Amino acid sequence: MLSVYSLTKNMGYAERLSKPERRAHILQKAASAFGRSNYRRATTKAIAEESGVSEALLFQHFASKEEIFVESLREAGRELTGALERIIEEHLSDPLRAFAVAYTYFTEYLRDCPEYGRLVLSALSESQEPKVKEILNENIARAEMILEQGIRRGTEAGIFRSDVDIEVVKWIFVSGYHYMIISSQLGRLPAPDPRLMRSLLGPVLRGEEGTNGGIAPSQDPGRKQ
Repeated sequence: MLSVYSLTKNMGYAERLSKPERRAHILQKAASAFGRSNYRRATTKAIAEESGVSEALLFQHFASKEEIFVESLREAGRELTGALERIIEEHLSDPLRAFAVAYTYFTEYLRDCPEYGRLVLSALSESQEPKVKEILNENIARAEMILEQGIRRGTEAGIFRSDVDIEVVKWIFVSGYHYMIISSQLGRLPAPDPRLMRSLLGPVLRGEEGTNGGIAPSQDPGRKQ
């Protein structure tokens, strides 16, 4: 629980912010509050205290706890997909390196912000709620779109093979993303190693020799049809 001194100090800070800045500040603090407990247990009173605002002011920005939860998920998703987009833009000449850098970035993000992993798991447990389900799908769809754009650029530049199966790459990324979130909560998050992503995606994107010798599944003589 915040001390009276800390709460007073936070309130002074929050009150000096513009309305858009205060809203963003509340969402950041709410994401941490939801991540430390879960959607059901986090209260608007606790979120207000952590944000340094009164509950009355909190409800001037948001109509309900559900809206705070959904919007905190949206902002967290925007932050990560924005980072993915920037990384790909910074490595246009080597998109495979961009994916490896993105993997390292996300690993370090989970290590530095464990609340984010718990926020996503809490959201998945509430995915029967239409608004929560919608924002989770929205975040994944945006990440997939950015990945697809990076893959197409690599293919058009002749860096990647012309017959890349984009759906396979999406599956590797999205499933890897959720595996890392679970690992972070179990204390099993590996040290970031960009070689892992290169070894996973090299055969798919470039036909490089990997665990399957760079042979497409349909061409693998040892695979049962």
